[in-house]
Amino acid sequence: MDETEVERLLADCLEEYHRRRALRESVAAADFEEKLGAHFDEFVNLLAAESSLDAVIEGGTPPEVFPRPFGAYTLLRGLGGGSMGVVYEAVHRDLGRKVALKVLRTGFDTEPLALERFRREARACAQVRHESIVEIYEAGYAEGRPFYAMPLLEGRSLAGLIREGKGPGPRELCRGLAGIADALDALHRAGIVHRDVKPGNIMVSPDGRMILADFGLARTATSAALTLSGEALGTPLYMSPEQVVGQKAEIDGRSDIYGLGATMYEALSGQPPFKAEGYHALMRLILTGRPVSLREVAPQVPQECAFIALTAMERERKDRYQTAAEMKKDLEAFIAGSPVAGRPVAGWRVFLRRNRRPLLASAALLLALAVAGFWWTRRPAVLQLSCFPPARVTVDGREFGTTPVKLELPGGDHAVRLSRDGFSERRFTVSLSTGDDKTLENVLVASDPDRPETLQVVARAMDMDLASFESRPRLRGAADGPDLEVLWPRGDVRASDLLSWRIDLTDPEASIAGTVEFRRDGEVLGRFGFDPDHLRTEEPFPADVLAKLSPGDVLEWGYWPREGEPVTARCRLVPDTVAARLSALETRLEGQPDRLRDHFRAQVLLDAGLFLAAYREALRTLEKAPGSARAMAVAVETLARMGLEGTDVWVEARDRLDRLPPEIRSTVLGE
Repeated sequence: MDETEVERLLADCLEEYHRRRALRESVAAADFEEKLGAHFDEFVNLLAAESSLDAVIEGGTPPEVFPRPFGAYTLLRGLGGGSMGVVYEAVHRDLGRKVALKVLRTGFDTEPLALERFRREARACAQVRHESIVEIYEAGYAEGRPFYAMPLLEGRSLAGLIREGKGPGPRELCRGLAGIADALDALHRAGIVHRDVKPGNIMVSPDGRMILADFGLARTATSAALTLSGEALGTPLYMSPEQVVGQKAEIDGRSDIYGLGATMYEALSGQPPFKAEGYHALMRLILTGRPVSLREVAPQVPQECAFIALTAMERERKDRYQTAAEMKKDLEAFIAGSPVAGRPVAGWRVFLRRNRRPLLASAALLLALAVAGFWWTRRPAVLQLSCFPPARVTVDGREFGTTPVKLELPGGDHAVRLSRDGFSERRFTVSLSTGDDKTLENVLVASDPDRPETLQVVARAMDMDLASFESRPRLRGAADGPDLEVLWPRGDVRASDLLSWRIDLTDPEASIAGTVEFRRDGEVLGRFGFDPDHLRTEEPFPADVLAKLSPGDVLEWGYWPREGEPVTARCRLVPDTVAARLSALETRLEGQPDRLRDHFRAQVLLDAGLFLAAYREALRTLEKAPGSARAMAVAVETLARMGLEGTDVWVEARDRLDRLPPEIRSTVLGE
């Protein structure tokens, strides 16, 4: 075993050790002695070094104090930590819902590979909703760290139950695994392969229902590779042969079926399908051997039940169940006492496959090995480049079109240049060895966040439509009284948008005598005195009024005079449906100027019809960049959309926009 293989074996064992600790399972270094063989002492030394390092780090950092706030949540206690993430029991302060909150460990938040695996886990869970897949309530950032919230599950991992000899019986096991097979079928139909199905990633609830978790290795048909070509990912004991050799093109839903069969084998027998001295010996067994018949190691297991597990674990993909739905059907047939369709390939067929025309096969193999050896020493390196936004690619002075590109290059150092008008140029050197397969993701930073052409480029890269303000009608609201203007809140608002209310006097000499009131269906929720000594009155939105409102409520508010007709506005409380889009936007535009992100946040709010929120976003931008033509245009547009066109505040905003140089104004308004 060379040095790289030893490091990979140690890394796999460390990851498994930390994952089992995160699930609160009983785990010790001795559990890995058989797998590690001669390298077990290195593993023990690594664990000791980790403990010493933790002690040094924690010595200067006080332990976490609970409860403590974390974004919209309050962390109640730690539930455990994996290799990259920490899991807390938490409660959402607004919803009062208890959750398990998984947060990326500090330090990994700057590591692109860790970030992408963390996001991929949340994305895979959220993409398919199924009762046997852990649900994702929300994903986002807080305190600069990515997190996602999921249900606070009760129960134990199937791995923990097996180790304690408390695993479910054959029928209960098949009933639970039928749900997992149905969940895998849903994932596979959505184009997602889990790639790490094993007892440690299956939770068993008190009622026996099983839930599939840990999607850190999940990959869709269109997702970018996170590993070098040929690298095996997963836990060795449950990896299919195609995963062991890193044949990425052959890893599909049938690889997950193999992992589910291996899980079923261990749950029924109390031992893994293969036992070997050392990592390489285990790999050879998976690639060339067959697991011992279940009835030999566990005679109490019904024959039909054993057939299901062994069929799922066939070495050749074509001999396994071809879909998880087929495996689910057999599991349900066994539960019902009916015959199952699955049958493992007979031993004599396996022998014939291996020994048919052995001399011809050996000659062909030798020829193939010679050709492969010749090609192997001369194969080119593969460099895959992607960029946000797409950019022109120049390598060693030669142009290769626009990203994404896949290039075959000779080994050595290569000068790469990525460029696009309106964005800072990126130059760097890539070192490639023969046969390398490297994937690099890049970001070009916008030079002028207000340049319309730049904004359009970014919008297209994110599949967004950037508002063209010249085509937006400016709507007038109902005519207000002659003496004052009731401004906001108006239109659709979230609870977080109800920050203040504003009324402006248009006639300082007017006689004003009345109250500001907030009504829902005629019911007065709050009444306050109105001070006519100020031309502009903006006060915090009454907390007691907000507490009485629920999504869907329409609030009429404004000025009720002692005599005459009131001057009012209406707003409707709506749920926050854009939080996930805004969080995804922040992630996509990471590294770009703040003002560019501000513009697109305003655009998302504008698209959602949250005009008051978009207006406030534009004002915040103008506080930081008073000359931003885009922010001025958004302010004018959102005021018009709220029915405030022609009011003093709209006229002021429009005049400010009109004072811009004609060439700047025309690029924003299309004049």
